[in-house]
Amino acid sequence: MRSDEWRSSVRMYLPWPEPVRAARYGDPGALGTMVAWVESLRQAGHVGSRVRFSVQRCGGVRVGVLEDGKRVDVLRPKGFLVFDGKGLRVLGEVEFWRNYHTAE
Repeated sequence: MRSDEWRSSVRMYLPWPEPVRAARYGDPGALGTMVAWVESLRQAGHVGSRVRFSVQRCGGVRVGVLEDGKRVDVLRPKGFLVFDGKGLRVLGEVEFWRNYHTAE
């Protein structure tokens, strides 16, 4: 994967409490895109050097694992990896759509 391929999968979402960039785990290929996105955020200094996103198996399902040195969040299918300017977080589908809508 080219280092900038993640751009086509990361979208802007609005509004509450502020616009965010988010990527949805809709298929297993999305996880590799998210790994590249997190790496690009870290290299640009937008997230800390301890922030990592990896792909693991949990109960036979591929999941994304977001670690920042203090906590670990698991991204399951249909969930979202969200960057809001303060950092990255994982939101489930229901929680995400309760707060955001697409900017397109």
